[in-house]
Amino acid sequence: MNRALFAGLSSTVAQQVRLDVAANNLANVNTVGFKAGRTTFMDAFYQTLRGGRPSSEALGGVSPMQVGAGVSVGAITMLNTQGALERTGQPLDAAIDGDGFFVVSGSGSVYYTRDGAFELDEDYTLVLASCGLKVQGWAAQEMNGQVVPTGSLGELK
Repeated sequence: MNRALFAGLSSTVAQQVRLDVAANNLANVNTVGFKAGRTTFMDAFYQTLRGGRPSSEALGGVSPMQVGAGVSVGAITMLNTQGALERTGQPLDAAIDGDGFFVVSGSGSVYYTRDGAFELDEDYTLVLASCGLKVQGWAAQEMNGQVVPTGSLGELK
């Protein structure tokens, strides 16, 4: 009886997590840089009631008899598929077509994002509009305007 109750309870909890992920996807679908999540499930554990037996010349083999005892959430994975690019009308906004991330920093930490909604702060530094993290990159050379992607990243002004 306990096994049946645990299987039912564990599947109810796992389905609740799946609904939470679906609700989060719906709530954030129109946010900048949105990436959907997906829930995957796995067996909680099995109880072996009878072991297996290999085949012999006279008899075929016998598979083990196992009873599942529920389910659990295996992982919540982010789906990093390319979304549709849209014009925003903002001159500093940018998008990445394909693989990659923008590098931003703040408070001594480095972060990676697909959010390309940028603006200039009071020091004319390029920042994320939503939170003010400073966009990192390689500066263009003064004499010819070429960007050489070597060396360490710095704030873009």
